Amino acid sequence: MITLTEIYEELFELGVVDTQSEFSEFCGRKPSWYSSTIARGRHPNIDVLYRLTWALHDTYLASIQAMEETSNNDEHKAFEAGVDVLEAIMGRVQDEMDRLCES
Repeated sequence: MITLTEIYEELFELGVVDTQSEFSEFCGRKPSWYSSTIARGRHPNIDVLYRLTWALHDTYLASIQAMEETSNNDEHKAFEAGVDVLEAIMGRVQDEMDRLCES
């Protein structure tokens, strides 16, 4: 099972989100949603995972476009690494959605 904290930390490290509030909004929720969910020990429902999937997909596509447009080799490598991380996160979120749909 993927945790919200894992996703938040990975997106924070990539620079996709800068704060917990921003992560909440990235998931299509109010700014306090993430901290409240973590404090209560809850897990994301299918709606949150669906919205997160779309946000990740949009970020993934923007990263690919930026990677293709840069002429700087270091930037290209950084975008490429970020795209790989985003692909991995999207796969784990999809696995979690599949698990929730089966239960």
